[in-house]
Amino acid sequence: MRSSSKRSRQPSSVTIAEEAELVGVACELSPVQTGTLPLQYTVGLHAWFLDCCGPTNPELSQYLHDGQSEKLSTLSQFEGQMELQGRELKLSDRHTYRWYITG
Repeated sequence: MRSSSKRSRQPSSVTIAEEAELVGVACELSPVQTGTLPLQYTVGLHAWFLDCCGPTNPELSQYLHDGQSEKLSTLSQFEGQMELQGRELKLSDRHTYRWYITG
């Protein structure tokens, strides 16, 4: 149950430049055959993303790779039906998997 008292709202300290953009991309993967991925497959997704950025903007790709203080992009884990097999994830050719990139 909510309290009827009102809290004072503090102004946000976040400032966003007028020219800033937020981009989100939804990716779908439909395996052509059933297979497995290592549990740390997101490391490979991150490397793939940086490789995609490299040809058009090598400086940005390098910055995203080396920058430790702030992360300008995110990559989600796969969404979809997966089965844990030992130290790997089994992906089925009967399912579609999604993951998201934002930046």
